[in-house]
Amino acid sequence: MERPTEEPLLTFLRQQYHDKAHDIRNWNRGDFVHGFGDATSALLHSVLFAPEFVEIAGCVFLRDFGGNKGEDLAAKIVEAKRTFITELQQLVWSHNCLEVGYVIGDPRMSGHEQELLANLMADAWRLRLKGKYPIGNL
Repeated sequence: MERPTEEPLLTFLRQQYHDKAHDIRNWNRGDFVHGFGDATSALLHSVLFAPEFVEIAGCVFLRDFGGNKGEDLAAKIVEAKRTFITELQQLVWSHNCLEVGYVIGDPRMSGHEQELLANLMADAWRLRLKGKYPIGNL
């Protein structure tokens, strides 16, 4: 199984931790977690990789991000379904759009870091969505 983000991620981690008192040249991702990780950070960031999803009026939304108010959103969905499918797609997309750089709130985060994180999150979300909503192509 190919893991396209693994090498760029390891390169990034090696750059971040190169000055530490460890020989990290041959470390894998698990080694970095064991060497530098902490439970509080892992729990804090777990929502990025295992968010909760909620189904409202037949559409799936991120529960943990955004202001998805069930009744208000359900009414908007019903209205969008009466018009064009593109209206509904735009509505769902606008409520599920997540900008990694904005969510993390770190102005030092580079575009490369955002892309690595976004790809890892997308992979995790696809698996989570397939498990929770097995019908359809998510």
